[in-house]
Amino acid sequence: MSPLEPEKSNPWVKQIEDAIASNSALREGLHDNEAMPLIDWGAERAQQIGQRMAAQATVAPDSEEVAETAYTLGRLMTRITWVVVYRNKKDAAWLTRTFNTINQLSQELYGPDAATLSEAEIADWIATHSQFSNGELVKQLIEQGASAKLLARLLGERVLQVAGLPEREICIPSYDQLSALSLAAAGAYPYDSFAKFRLR
Repeated sequence: MSPLEPEKSNPWVKQIEDAIASNSALREGLHDNEAMPLIDWGAERAQQIGQRMAAQATVAPDSEEVAETAYTLGRLMTRITWVVVYRNKKDAAWLTRTFNTINQLSQELYGPDAATLSEAEIADWIATHSQFSNGELVKQLIEQGASAKLLARLLGERVLQVAGLPEREICIPSYDQLSALSLAAAGAYPYDSFAKFRLR
């Protein structure tokens, strides 16, 4: 059987989006302007995951499977909020454990090759977070891993061919560009639509 048509993933996307919208813990402790990039990021992940389900499935997942995926995404987003909101109230051990949970949840959603924070990156974040506002830290965390290495994992060898540049010359893309490329990797857009895409 062939994969399900992408448009049939819409009910799954809506189920995940609704779970995010109804979870107040995702933004607890953040001001609206600080939380909105995270909420937007979560909505984009919901679309990406739903499109991936459509591309990979020959049988539609049941609502329990989709609900479990939504729950995992919600836990991931909540813990991003936690490390930002509680960074000055919790010790380094708690922050490290929470970052490890973030890594684990990312892998549950995207597999073992998901972008994760290394021990050194976690330690650096803990040592330097006081230099940044809550809003800045939220954006840093949802954009973390936006490197040529991550993009190569998202799109395989195609990302280097699309860019037309050797890997060392690929610039880190903007958040909007990374989101678009992530959706392309999930099958939401055809790769050909990025034939002239330049990473900047």
